[in-house]
Amino acid sequence: MLNLFQPDSKVIKFLTTAFSIMVLNTLVIVMCIPIVTAGAAIVALYSVCLKLVRDEDPSILKDYFKAFRDGFWQTTLFWGIILIVGALFIWNAYLVAIDFFKFNFLGKLTLGVMFALFLCFSLWIFILQSRYRNSVKRTIQNAMYLTIRYLPKNITMLIIGILPVFAVMTTSWWMIMPILGGGALAGYIKAVIYSPLLKVIEDSRLDCM
Repeated sequence: MLNLFQPDSKVIKFLTTAFSIMVLNTLVIVMCIPIVTAGAAIVALYSVCLKLVRDEDPSILKDYFKAFRDGFWQTTLFWGIILIVGALFIWNAYLVAIDFFKFNFLGKLTLGVMFALFLCFSLWIFILQSRYRNSVKRTIQNAMYLTIRYLPKNITMLIIGILPVFAVMTTSWWMIMPILGGGALAGYIKAVIYSPLLKVIEDSRLDCM
């Protein structure tokens, strides 16, 4: 019984990870309040979540703010582009919604597929920014490659990322999201998925990273 509370026991590891996720969630919420820093806040989240998944024993506050500062301007540039393109997709979706029957099924399907691919691409931009330091061109090329190569897993990560947003918008869960981990928990689960994908690419020494 006492072994359960040893520093290296599974119980202590689980509780430590859970607490780290709650702290991360609070940090992300605070750092996303100025919308201009939201991109860097998400990148820092992914960086620390990957270290948690790989048992690299990160210092949550120190590693989060280090990742937040590293590549801040490039990340913010990507974030600005993502916001603009995302706004265009949302505007087009709004136009389709207000005159739904005017557009044929193929057109609506194409818009939906393109938006989903764009979200997967944006996800990989953040993941790559959290782990590697490449040029803007190389990061975009890598994100496009990984979006297509791991499409089924990308859709899974996309759904995981959307669930906390959906819960906040449709229920009163927003009051307990900081306790449950919210976006940070989703980030941790996504890191569980993309960590082995990055490992395969790194081990294969492909000219991708």
